[in-house]
Amino acid sequence: MVLKRGYKERKKADVSLQIEESLTVIRGLGLQTSTTSSLYLRAPTTRFIPTTSIQDIFIHEAFKGFEVKFYMAVVVHGEKDAVIVFPRLLPRLGILEAVWRGSRRCLWDIDRKAEEFGGGKGEDHERK
Repeated sequence: MVLKRGYKERKKADVSLQIEESLTVIRGLGLQTSTTSSLYLRAPTTRFIPTTSIQDIFIHEAFKGFEVKFYMAVVVHGEKDAVIVFPRLLPRLGILEAVWRGSRRCLWDIDRKAEEFGGGKGEDHERK
């Protein structure tokens, strides 16, 4: 499962900066987040998280100014902070839900009925 999304950001001096954020989920291996920029001076950032290190993936809400924004995050074993997926883009809730469901299904083979009834990885999930 691969999701890529790009957008243009206006900077001072009317320079257009194009940012692309992506999430790649590979069954049995893990997930990779990437952010690339149209500026040559800015190196792309990529992070791979193996399935064995992923404790959970969740969607949460936060305030940005006077707006409520939703974000998707990955809880990584042994790390204090969660890894935010699409930190600059902050897609709408409907898009995040589709990515969240697909990511969990791909990583842990969660069936659709369990997701619909609020079940998930939880405590009874066995890693393969």
